[in-house]
Amino acid sequence: MIIFLHRYQCSECDKKFATKVYLKTHFEFFHLKLSKFKCQVCDTLLMTKWKLKNHMQLYHGLERRRDHACADCGKKFFTSATLKSHQLTHSSARLFMCAVCGDTFKQRPSLYTHVRRTHNHQKT
Repeated sequence: MIIFLHRYQCSECDKKFATKVYLKTHFEFFHLKLSKFKCQVCDTLLMTKWKLKNHMQLYHGLERRRDHACADCGKKFFTSATLKSHQLTHSSARLFMCAVCGDTFKQRPSLYTHVRRTHNHQKT
């Protein structure tokens, strides 16, 4: 089990953060309205580069390209993270194990679905 300690509290809204960097980012964006990620079309401020790119795709028609191709089957994906997840389907490794019954799965979503359907969301 991973436990995150939220030691740093925002003086404006009382939200808590695990690091000073997260607190600073939050404060600058939400309270000072500062960001280096600004939409050039509508002047909307976004918190991250990824959110700006997503905003451009959703609201301003920026084309989304599938630049990440699987070496095994040629299927293409929008992100490298999605490609890595897909590549597990070609592997014999079953890295995700159910804590209730011990069944193993190639992908985390398969384990999640198994627990939800088979064990009615039981946790150990």
